[in-house]
Amino acid sequence: MTTPRAFPCSVFDPIHLGIDENGEHVHVNLAERNMLLGGEPGGGKSNALNLIAAHGALSGDCKLVLVDGKQVELGAWRHCADMFIGPSIKDAIGAFTEFQQIMNARYDRLLADGRRKITRESGEPVYLVMIDEYAYFSATIGDKKQQAEFAALCRDLVARGRAAGVIVILATQRPSHQVIDPSMRDLFGYRWAFRCTTDSSSDVVLGNGWANEGYSAADIDPLARGVGWLLSETGVPRRIKAAYLTDNDHRPPGGVRRSAPQEGSGMTATDDYYALLGIGPAATLAEIKKAYRKLARRHHPDMNHGDPEAAARFKLITEAYEVLSDPAQRRNYDRAYPPKAGSQLARPGTDSEAVSRVLRVLEDTWQAIRAIHPQIPAVVIIIASGTDGKQARWGHHAPKRWHVGLDERTEIMISGEGLRRDALSVLGTLLHEAAHALAAARGIQDTSRQGRYYNKKFKTCAEELGVTVEHDQKIGWSITTVPGDTAAAYERQLAALAIAMTLWRIDEHNGPTATRRSTNLTAAACPCGRSIRAAASTLAEAPVICGACDGTFTPKDSS
Repeated sequence: MTTPRAFPCSVFDPIHLGIDENGEHVHVNLAERNMLLGGEPGGGKSNALNLIAAHGALSGDCKLVLVDGKQVELGAWRHCADMFIGPSIKDAIGAFTEFQQIMNARYDRLLADGRRKITRESGEPVYLVMIDEYAYFSATIGDKKQQAEFAALCRDLVARGRAAGVIVILATQRPSHQVIDPSMRDLFGYRWAFRCTTDSSSDVVLGNGWANEGYSAADIDPLARGVGWLLSETGVPRRIKAAYLTDNDHRPPGGVRRSAPQEGSGMTATDDYYALLGIGPAATLAEIKKAYRKLARRHHPDMNHGDPEAAARFKLITEAYEVLSDPAQRRNYDRAYPPKAGSQLARPGTDSEAVSRVLRVLEDTWQAIRAIHPQIPAVVIIIASGTDGKQARWGHHAPKRWHVGLDERTEIMISGEGLRRDALSVLGTLLHEAAHALAAARGIQDTSRQGRYYNKKFKTCAEELGVTVEHDQKIGWSITTVPGDTAAAYERQLAALAIAMTLWRIDEHNGPTATRRSTNLTAAACPCGRSIRAAASTLAEAPVICGACDGTFTPKDSS
């Protein structure tokens, strides 16, 4: 096992927030989005803030700034923070004035360099400014002049800070127009409404009219702590349950590393999460769940009469499962602890499982794409013929073809004939179709001429996914290839595809074809001079009689 890195995450990585009603993990990208959280006390805002603070503390490219009037909500992270401000509006105003100056200086550099925003590649840290409770500083502590100055500085950071790498996370337990006016609320790309007392309070967070559409945080059960409506890139609120961090989950300050094995557990520091579960680095989510359930039953303390060694093993196994079952955490773990050279990435099953194995790997690869690009929706992937039409195709994106529960899902068809290609080409097909899915999620028309011509909007989406796009004179920006940097990001998925792709479908056009009836029409005339055009086989089968002269139509002399 390699030496653990001090910071396994990046502020540009998707942040895990919890699960939705379909059991899917929910991630958001905060590097260019501000977030507003609101709801009554005890609704779960503090835990949501802790999730974001934890990601910031684990990110080496993040400057974590915590503003907490009560000091205890975010206080657990004060030793990890670059700045911690307690119940002092004077300190808050001074810090926000400094951030305003940093923001202005960055915009000057961006303008001079011909850049539009701070990116991962620029090497400049992102300031993650977290405020709880906003109303304490804007309406309670200090005099009216200080409160107005703080509110104006905060509004400026929210309005202009994103491109300069200053992100604001603002929480309030008093969601009202007096605290959060609509013009300020609309500056937040993400809005998360926890339990509220009224529909109007819910709309203060999410936006006017959502309660009337059935998305009201006032309808959330008071006992359902951590449940809220999240409005993100999808454009429609999504009901999710926030992940929960206990006080014991807060890591001590200092270098971030994997948890050491418990004393007496029988496991050594060289054991990794895959080894703990007895699976390979290319294991699918279903295989991870199966392995965990088997080991959890074996090592559960209740099954071992309170044996402390069994309890220690169970804790390590559970920790491994929680990381590997979440796509974003698993990606960060794989990046920090790459598999050893020459290790087996997957174990092929029997021939009867070959198709389902390929499908599982395709689905896991799609999930890996979504972990990097969360705006891409969940889909239903099928393997079907790609040569049953006039033009052969490696894949196809078909919106709204499936119902999964109450949701409509897009269908992604992967050509069975295309499985004879190499793994990189199949990954290219998935990324190609993912570009269509991304465009559809954003409401972008990326093709024209009944879907036969790929326009520059498709090119933009595909390049955002890391694909190289070239132009074809007939069908536009449709030729896609996967460059080395993108292939490296999906190294584990490529290895799994290479092992799973042991079969492919025979082309439809390769088999024997039936004799087709000729569709060429022959000119024929009757004795009175009237003419028609008909198939030669039709004229040969039986006489065709003219209604005017009762004569028979015969083929005209071809000479």
